[in-house]
Amino acid sequence: MTKADFLRNLEIVVEAPPNSISVGQPLLDLSGWDSMAIIAFIAFADEKLGKSVQPESLEKAKTVDDLALLVGII
Repeated sequence: MTKADFLRNLEIVVEAPPNSISVGQPLLDLSGWDSMAIIAFIAFADEKLGKSVQPESLEKAKTVDDLALLVGII
């Protein structure tokens, strides 16, 4: 999966408009980044990328790049 594909999928996870999420963006700037989005991100990582992401790892993530690192996109 490319970085662009990852960003588009993240937009789906947080229910954001297309092309509204960019690299380096703080997660706190994403209005849809909440507990439901965290669960959806864990499911996305597992189903689409075959990666197991622990909730504790997500607690440390501060930016979109941090999420990409967790699933091996960057």
